[in-house]
Amino acid sequence: MYQSTAYIEGYEESLARAVAALSEAIADEGKIVALLQKHWDLSRVEAEERLSHERTEGFLKRDFSRWLIQYRGMNEEEAERYVTSRVTLLAIRKIDKAWTLENGKLYERIETEKRVTKRPARLARKAEE
Repeated sequence: MYQSTAYIEGYEESLARAVAALSEAIADEGKIVALLQKHWDLSRVEAEERLSHERTEGFLKRDFSRWLIQYRGMNEEEAERYVTSRVTLLAIRKIDKAWTLENGKLYERIETEKRVTKRPARLARKAEE
C-alpha cells in the first residue's frame, strides 16, 4: 500500500515523541521496549534501536539544543553544531544515563568530558634505576 511522504514523516515524528516520552517516564529499558512492541508493532530489534538512538542523540537534538539556545545564548546553527559534533557525542557516551540529567548539569558534564578527551595522553616515565 502506498503511503504519502507526509504520512511517513508524521508517523516517524509521532514515534520519536513516544520513545522520548517513554524514556523520560520509565527507567526500565525492557518495559519501554515491550511497550513499543505492543503499541507501535515494532520488532524487538527496532524498538531497542529507537530507544538507543533517543538516549544517545534524540534528546540532544530536541531538548538539549533548545536549552543551549535559550540559556547558553547559541543560535540554532551553533546549537546544532554543538550537539552533532563528534567530541560532544563521544562525551555523551561516557556519561552514564546522560538523558536523565538536567540540561545545565548535562552541559557541565559534557564540557568536563570534552576537556578530559582533548588532553594529550601522557606517557608514564620509567623510574630511573
